[in-house]
Amino acid sequence: MRSTLVVLTLTLVAASAGCLPAKDDSANGDGQALIELQPSSLHFGAVPVGQSGTVELTILSTGDAAVQIDEVCIEGATSVAVDLEGVLGQLPPGASTTAAVTYTPANYELVTGELVVVSGTAPDATAPLTATGDAPMLELEPETLDFGEVQTGCHLELELTLRNVGSAPLQIQDVSLEADSDELSLGDTPDTVEAGDAQTVTVIYEAQDEYADEGLVFVTSDDPLTPVVTVPLAGTGSLGTEVEDEYEQELGNSTDILWVVDNSTSLDLEMESLQGVQALFQDYLNMQGIDYHLAAVTTDDASLLGDIVSPGNNGDAFSGFQVVDEAQTTEQGLLVGWQALSSPLTDPGGANDGFLRDAAGLRVIYLSDEEDQSPSTVTDYVTNYQSLKVNTDHVVLSAIVDPQAGQRYDQAASMTGGLSEDIWDPNTLNTLANLANLANHLSDTFELSQVPLEHTVFVEINGLEALSGWAFDANLNAVVFEPLSIPQTGDTIVIRYTRVTDCP
Repeated sequence: MRSTLVVLTLTLVAASAGCLPAKDDSANGDGQALIELQPSSLHFGAVPVGQSGTVELTILSTGDAAVQIDEVCIEGATSVAVDLEGVLGQLPPGASTTAAVTYTPANYELVTGELVVVSGTAPDATAPLTATGDAPMLELEPETLDFGEVQTGCHLELELTLRNVGSAPLQIQDVSLEADSDELSLGDTPDTVEAGDAQTVTVIYEAQDEYADEGLVFVTSDDPLTPVVTVPLAGTGSLGTEVEDEYEQELGNSTDILWVVDNSTSLDLEMESLQGVQALFQDYLNMQGIDYHLAAVTTDDASLLGDIVSPGNNGDAFSGFQVVDEAQTTEQGLLVGWQALSSPLTDPGGANDGFLRDAAGLRVIYLSDEEDQSPSTVTDYVTNYQSLKVNTDHVVLSAIVDPQAGQRYDQAASMTGGLSEDIWDPNTLNTLANLANLANHLSDTFELSQVPLEHTVFVEINGLEALSGWAFDANLNAVVFEPLSIPQTGDTIVIRYTRVTDCP
């Protein structure tokens, strides 16, 4: 807001133009000199800034003696001028002369004053005058914007009001911000503010650290008096409550492993050894201390073939396996595997209830000598499998297939970091060992108890700061370790951070 002194100057110009001292008009020979002004008062009305308004003033000698005109001046209105060419001098009785009186406003103002004709032979003549400078006039409120302390991670918005207290539309040419950090910013800005109206500009403070931030808003307009007005900004970020989350990499990491096997007659001989395959595979899993669920379905039936096998339950996952003539089956391993892991089969009481665990990793192994004939794209099925876990890296699909016929299975394995093995490779032990190693599921994702201010996240493993090998994932609200940096069984993980509290 402008100072009181400036406002008064605009609304009432009170300076004197300095008329000549009154002359002695008492003696004038045998007659009397008199002056009459027409019009008797001067009204210029509203004149836009940058333009002028003129009134023709007639000065008449109405007495019976000549009038000596010594000066015509203005009192109380410095923006009003009189053209004196041909006006000063002697005016015989009954004669008249004219003077152009011009008002040229420099800014928005309300003017009252007086025109004075000074004569040495007649009483001075006066005419009151009024005028208005028609212009916009910008007033900003408040004069400063102080955000105070704002919790880091939060943002606060304050309104800067642009008020036009003038008499003409105000054109906003520019609203800009100069600040010492990018934590201060501006919202949308208006183009025009009508006379007597107001518009607002939103000023935003995004506190990112605990340091003070300052800036200036510059408002440029066609206000003729103050075309550029500035508003100082200030704010300080404040750290919130520090949180410490502690985890332990648990013994016996958990993984759910689903075999999807081709039950067509072309694999009749190979499938006779399924029970032996299960036993060897379990041995490898047990050696790694994996808390596994092991089950199987065929490429044409999504219901589990046999038992859900686990370290404490040595059942037969393939007990219901039967070979089906190829003419009577369509190998749709990608589709059937997905169906086996989703509703309604996994619903309470469903045929596959109890196999899939929320916190466990997921491994799917396709065993086939035929190409997958599922109706959707491989990408669609991979996306479906990955949707079962918060962290998509916890889903790995692997393929033991004919290299010439299992390209879709190989593609799914490649997309998820799984293995692609040749079904005709006689080295079965090596294949099973590799699959068991891939089933290892040490937790690499540790969800935080609160939402953190990201740059404050600090990780320790067994009391030592972890400077690399991890990243904070805002979508998961979790610290995720890289594969070679995953904490090992029994490790203690401490994550400290400043939480983001409820923002105003």
